[in-house]
Amino acid sequence: MKKIFFEIIICFIGCLSGIVSTVKAQSDITIAGRFSKELPKGTKLNLIVLDEYALPNWFAFSTSYKSEISADGRFQLSFQPKSSKLFVSFKLEGPKQEYNYLNTLDNNFTLYLMEARDSLHLDISDDNIIFSGRGEDRMNCQQAIYANQIFPRNSILPLLRQKERKNSGDYVKSLIGLIDKNLQTKLAILDLYKNDLTDSVYQIIKYNTIGGAYLILCSQLWLDKGKGGFDFPQFKQGFLNWLSQIPKDDNDLAAFAPLYIKYLFEREQSRAAYTKYPDKIAQDFEFRDILQTITSMAANKQRDALLTATTINLADRKAGVQDTAASIFKMLKDPTIKNLFERWQSKTGNNVPAYAFSLPDTLGQIHRLKDFKGKMVLIDLWFNGCFGCKYMNKEMRKIIDHFKPKKIKDIVFISLSVDKTRKGWINGLKTKEYSQPEQLKLSTYGTSWYDNPFYKHYNFKGAPQLLLIDKKGNIISSGPPDPRLDGGKALIELMEKNL
Repeated sequence: MKKIFFEIIICFIGCLSGIVSTVKAQSDITIAGRFSKELPKGTKLNLIVLDEYALPNWFAFSTSYKSEISADGRFQLSFQPKSSKLFVSFKLEGPKQEYNYLNTLDNNFTLYLMEARDSLHLDISDDNIIFSGRGEDRMNCQQAIYANQIFPRNSILPLLRQKERKNSGDYVKSLIGLIDKNLQTKLAILDLYKNDLTDSVYQIIKYNTIGGAYLILCSQLWLDKGKGGFDFPQFKQGFLNWLSQIPKDDNDLAAFAPLYIKYLFEREQSRAAYTKYPDKIAQDFEFRDILQTITSMAANKQRDALLTATTINLADRKAGVQDTAASIFKMLKDPTIKNLFERWQSKTGNNVPAYAFSLPDTLGQIHRLKDFKGKMVLIDLWFNGCFGCKYMNKEMRKIIDHFKPKKIKDIVFISLSVDKTRKGWINGLKTKEYSQPEQLKLSTYGTSWYDNPFYKHYNFKGAPQLLLIDKKGNIISSGPPDPRLDGGKALIELMEKNL
């Protein structure tokens, strides 16, 4: 009798483990496919998966899955998602660490909404992707939306001529008109798939589509500010008129759409830059200028996402953001968004341990953070070809000179290249435009930005970038004052205070 009982238990456990395995397998996302064109040997498909409520280029809040592409163009990968819905982007990574988005079209933000249990096959040609398998309707819908470009080849030329002729008012109206008409076409494509999508998926794709279109408008107006034919009053009026015509939408599902939240952030950043001065764009607008507007909005999930996006996006560009991070955290209500914010703050906040880096110098000798205990560390991150990095380097000369000769023994100045290759790093050093003689020359070469542990830890999104670490190895600031704005006065003051 006991033997029969134990056989039944063993059989039950075996069946249960089989069920668990089946459930787990069903929750995995599998992706396979084939490129129709020949690619260099060693090319990989890189799938970037964003964490919930993370934005594109937040490398600290994304996971990368890679598959080497075979000689006949085939690839395959699978992973278990952290949530039932997630946004992904596809990148091609070349054998020399160079990379590009698989489908750029109007911009680099081609994000696809996927769901757990998707099982997809991709047929990829030069200018299109066709999806088949479980989840194909949702993916082909998004691909059709992205393929409908706002600026088809040569369509931008007559628009640019308006600006060259100093018709800034007409230029802004025409730009808005082009984007609005294209957006209507994109939304019409989405409606064709409406019966094949759940309501929540339909709504999230809709907000992501709206955000993607308006994001291009904000970005284009921001880029136009330094070009010939720029008439600030007309640009400003056109931009503010457009903002006043966009209806407010507090739907919580919009908070899950990364491009919509990124657009809301760019909108508020542009508003602050355009309205601070009557006759020019303000490069020196302050974090509180944006924060005041956002905190006046209705308290909901969308505001939580926007507060988080604004804080994280500006933390490495505006001094003092971390000083208000604790109070912003208290405003957040959604637990998932709060968790993301807390994870970011635990790595980049004031007085938290700095990333324990281990990086080579030009001779291959490894230098570690712990080697500099007892000294303040100022790290200047750059890459070869970065114009802003050259200007930062000129200001670094002033910072170093200020502390020579009395206090320089208490400070380690590090020039940190984030070039993908050693050759790019060394070529940059040879120009003498990116570093000073007193700086220790280190590099993160061998990885791309989005894969580099140092960059991912701090969620840095570009260069130049400064990082200030105290004598105990804790962060003084992951976004210290930019010396290009005031000749280094605020940065020197911060360093003096912490020596």
